[in-house]
Amino acid sequence: MPIVFAGISPHSPLLLEHVGKEKTSDLKKTLQGLQKLEEELYLSEPDVLLLISDHNKLYHEISVVIGNETLESSLEEVGDLNTKESWIGSPIFASKIATSIRKDGHALHIGYNEKLSYGSCIPLLFLTRHMKKLPIVPFGPGELESKELFHIGADIKTFCLEENTRVAILVTGNGAHTLSEKSPAGFHPDGEIFDNSIISHLETKNTLGIVNLDHDVELNAKQSLYHPLLILLGALKNTNFTFKNLSYEHPHGVGYLVGNFELY
Repeated sequence: MPIVFAGISPHSPLLLEHVGKEKTSDLKKTLQGLQKLEEELYLSEPDVLLLISDHNKLYHEISVVIGNETLESSLEEVGDLNTKESWIGSPIFASKIATSIRKDGHALHIGYNEKLSYGSCIPLLFLTRHMKKLPIVPFGPGELESKELFHIGADIKTFCLEENTRVAILVTGNGAHTLSEKSPAGFHPDGEIFDNSIISHLETKNTLGIVNLDHDVELNAKQSLYHPLLILLGALKNTNFTFKNLSYEHPHGVGYLVGNFELY
């Protein structure tokens, strides 16, 4: 069955008011974008959500799919000791998709880690509020060449087409961390180049432009979006889509993009 939903979400802890405090009010566009993305996910009626994030990495050069039966939020890293949330996983789906990707010669490991870091659970807190029973399968891309990550995504598409399952794919990652002098990683002009290039290429459906993005620009941007996005674009290979930029802002020197792919 074709993929029924594809989206991009940031994962800044500042989106949580009890963490970001006064800074959360600077992210109104992002919060509104997430509300719209939540509606799109809900309307797609998925059977499972594949959550692709650099924060799901368990290994450096090997991609991983996490096969836990239950998943729990873990926000201690960002100073939140009170938020407790849990989601159900899908070990069967994780095993099937891992087997399919391995058939094409890619190194992929089935991992087990019930604690979701803030990079994964923050988007879920906003996007699955009305979908408590939606199974979540976290996926972590390895530090691989861009073309290999794209090909892994293409294998995911092949797998989805063979399954009688409505699959939603969510990429979570922040854009450049080098957009201004107040950025966490300091200023670098490649930060703006990276974010603008990603958005422009998505809006013009220039997938090749993203796959072939200058490696130095990617590194200098100090971002966490690129590798997960490559897998998603591979999964959308030969799929007609329109990318909707629901919001983009960077009031604190980090790029936050919320986007939805309208699939045809």
